[in-house]
Amino acid sequence: MNSNRIRICEFKNQCQIEGCSNLHSFDQNYFYKVQMEKAKHQIKCEKNCVDFESCLDLHENERLFIQCQKNCQDPQCIFTHETNVLQNEEKIQKANEYREQGNELYKQGDYQKAIQAFDEAIKYNNTMSVFYSNKALCYKKLKDWSKVNEISKQALQIDEYNLRAKYLETISSIELQKTEPNSSILVILRNNLQILQFIELEAENKQMQSLVNLSKEKNKISIIIEQLNKSEEDLKIIKFVENSEISEQQKQNLISFIWSKIVPQQVFLQKPEPEEEAHDYLNCPITFENFIDPVLTCGGQTYERQALEYHTTKNGYFDPCTRMALKPNYISNLQIQQAVQDFQNRNKFHLQTNEAISFE
Repeated sequence: MNSNRIRICEFKNQCQIEGCSNLHSFDQNYFYKVQMEKAKHQIKCEKNCVDFESCLDLHENERLFIQCQKNCQDPQCIFTHETNVLQNEEKIQKANEYREQGNELYKQGDYQKAIQAFDEAIKYNNTMSVFYSNKALCYKKLKDWSKVNEISKQALQIDEYNLRAKYLETISSIELQKTEPNSSILVILRNNLQILQFIELEAENKQMQSLVNLSKEKNKISIIIEQLNKSEEDLKIIKFVENSEISEQQKQNLISFIWSKIVPQQVFLQKPEPEEEAHDYLNCPITFENFIDPVLTCGGQTYERQALEYHTTKNGYFDPCTRMALKPNYISNLQIQQAVQDFQNRNKFHLQTNEAISFE
């Protein structure tokens, strides 16, 4: 390598070296300096880079934003010609039009058509990381986690600082891990929890409000980790099988068998069941809401104490349903009160486990 060449700092935007002579993306005229370096040395890149701006070598089909001094007609010329500028501007404009269209379709909930729009945007400009992360966001809504994972990684290849893409890659890898019998699942989950904490801090620095508070996602991972800790011994057996010298088919069969023992114990690995609806007898016939302090009347009817007292104060001492006369003494209906508490506890557990089942 030519020792006279400038370099892009290996620490990138996190460089703490005072007076560092290397290039950083926050440097003044950074883009111009990169372009001039490419034009000066014209060395072909052998690394197959995706992000042209973070490499000082030339790439296939790359055209510099420096005007060609010869005004040549060579189609292989690396410098810009007037026709190239016009074509490039048209492509960028088209790409942005499709991006706006995709954003609107996403807001309307038409995720399949939004994906098609983002695909068109990528055809016209495949160097924009945000096009890929927007597309991955659509697949998140469709719960196609393998696609979310694949496309968010493509976005990160273009821009490793795309926080939304990093977030999507993290939660999709967790969703995929939950269905895969793998002994490393606990380690991966703990690492991903740390990644989400890092994303939160970075989002706060960049004022990205949608990613500033990820406590909901972190709580979900914590629930999964807590649940899986109960099956740590089974995971150790899976690891032993993974490292054994038996055939791959035997490994797969054994791991599937052990995993089938873990799954029934872990609610988060199962599909969510529909939420249980409250039976009519758990609701007050006056308020139509769950009882808090149910009382039994002399006629055998149960009402919410506060609702019944309000009724009798306003309308007189008669049953609001049967219209029979009432005595002003009520008895607490402890059986109904206990039944309501049991129902609410079941639903609370259902909501907690459903939170852990999916990030959608």
